[in-house]
Amino acid sequence: MKNLRQFENLVIEEHNATSFHQPAHQQNYYEFLYIFEGSGYHYANGRKEDYQKGDAFFVTPKDSHYLEIKDQTNYAVIKFTDRYLLENNFANYGSEVIRRSDLFGFALSLAGDKIRLPEKESKIFFRTIEHILSYKNEKDIAASAFVLFQLLSIFSLIRQFWIKNNLGNNYKASNDNLLIYIHRNIFFPEKLQINHLAGMFSISTKYFSTFFKNSFGISYRQYLINLKVKIIEDRVKSGFTAKQITRELGFTDESHLAHFFKRNTTRTLSEIKSREF
Repeated sequence: MKNLRQFENLVIEEHNATSFHQPAHQQNYYEFLYIFEGSGYHYANGRKEDYQKGDAFFVTPKDSHYLEIKDQTNYAVIKFTDRYLLENNFANYGSEVIRRSDLFGFALSLAGDKIRLPEKESKIFFRTIEHILSYKNEKDIAASAFVLFQLLSIFSLIRQFWIKNNLGNNYKASNDNLLIYIHRNIFFPEKLQINHLAGMFSISTKYFSTFFKNSFGISYRQYLINLKVKIIEDRVKSGFTAKQITRELGFTDESHLAHFFKRNTTRTLSEIKSREF
């Protein structure tokens, strides 16, 4: 399967087509797909759902998806990377709103699934998408406060839908779902507390550590350390600064980040960076 990589922080597109503009693929970015007109099927992670006017889909990195267009379809695509919320002048505000709206909890429950909002919210969603599309040909759209705030308003609308329908609270205690939840909430330490995870997945708090070790052959603590180390390495190789990584992963300061990485890898951040050049 093709693996698409996006280097721009934000890409906004509109298509009117009889076939999808991409093959079945995975990607390194988040994506909103909104249907203005047309019908067909959306495939995501092996699931098939019909779509029609007004439907939307949210796809996360590592999800696989594509459209099978039945009737000519006019659709909008809004694609953004992790760096989008970290590298513009409104990053702190944006990250806080994302945190409060529980974007990654939402993503776990709805990623790839069809989003169909009530009539009132659907009209707002439509207008918001149109507002964002009006900027698609502007230069440096990733630096636009207006576009960022419009995108955040979409998150808020979907969060309302998510809460009203009581989604996100019925996780099955399967190995896959548990690891997906951990990976998508790695930037939110309060959601990775054992008490919280045990409640989410209906596992005894006292038994959780044993359950994790028996299931994955590694302690929960060490798994989190390894995951953070991998994220740090990827971020450094992608050009993130120590300051950005410190803020993203919740380290006290850059010294704390450097000490954590050196203690768990015997390497320094500078060594990782130098190998990329």
